[in-house]
Parts: sequence; C-alpha cells; structure tokens
Amino acid sequence: KDARVPVGDGPDATLKRRLKEEQDPLILGPLIRGLDMVTDPKIAALVCGRLGMDSDLVRESTVMLFERTEEPTVIEWLRTTGLADADPLVRAHVARALGTLKVAAARPTLEALLDDGHWLVRANAAQALASIADPASLPVLIAKVEDANPKAWISKADALASFGAA
Repeated sequence: KDARVPVGDGPDATLKRRLKEEQDPLILGPLIRGLDMVTDPKIAALVCGRLGMDSDLVRESTVMLFERTEEPTVIEWLRTTGLADADPLVRAHVARALGTLKVAAARPTLEALLDDGHWLVRANAAQALASIADPASLPVLIAKVEDANPKAWISKADALASFGAA
C-alpha cells in the first residue's frame, strides 16, 4: 500500500481511505473519474500513488482528473513533486496532464525529462512541451530528438513538427 500520505481524519478521510485502499480497478477508476477536480495536494498524492496499478482505466481516469484541476497548490504539487516521483508512470502521466493544462512553469523540468530512463516519460514530456508551445523549448527538443525507443522518437519528432521544425 502507498504510504506517501497518511489517511488521518477529517472531512476527506473516507475518500482518502477509499483512494488508498481500493484494489479493484473497475471500482477505483470510476471513483477517480467521479471527482470533479483535485483541490488538495494530499488527494493528488494519493491518486498519483495509484498510477502504478496495472489498469488503463485508472491511469486515464487520473489524467482526466488532473486535466480538470485548477487549484494552484495542486498544480504546483504536480509540477514539483509529481514530475519528480520515483515511479516513471507517475512522471509520465503527470507530464501529460501538465501539458494539457499548459503549465509553462513546468517547462524546465519537462525538458530535463526528455532524458528520462523510461520511454513513456520522454514521450509524454515531449508532447507536453509541444502543448505548452514555448519556443524556448525548441533548441532542447532538437538536441534531444534522437531516441532509441521508436515511440519516444516519434513523440519527440511530433513535438518538433508542432513548432514547424520537422
């Protein structure tokens, strides 16, 4: 079980407990998807902790939830803590959400993730940079376009193309 965030008591205790303990992806995915948005970084941490579950339903529900999030403290948590998580699936899916949200402050970290050890992190970081569309990322994308993994390479090439530099 994920020990990143203690469940504790309080108004969100039941939700936190369910997010932390649910093992059935057919229940957890809709639970996550049913949240309107994340307003508490502790909830973001619990949801991120579930990205390791072998379930596309849980992963896509999590990304959809984060893409609806407007709370600045949660976005900052995703940008700083989420992108630095030890789990590559967390880094990859948080990068994707931050790109959709066009969080310009994430640009330096996303550029660094173009060298990540996991292909999906590299691919999602490239796509996030394309979504943010800051021309300052173009030299970094050009320098790091080569990739041994064909999926990451295609994602990087697509990101370059979005700048008209392919």
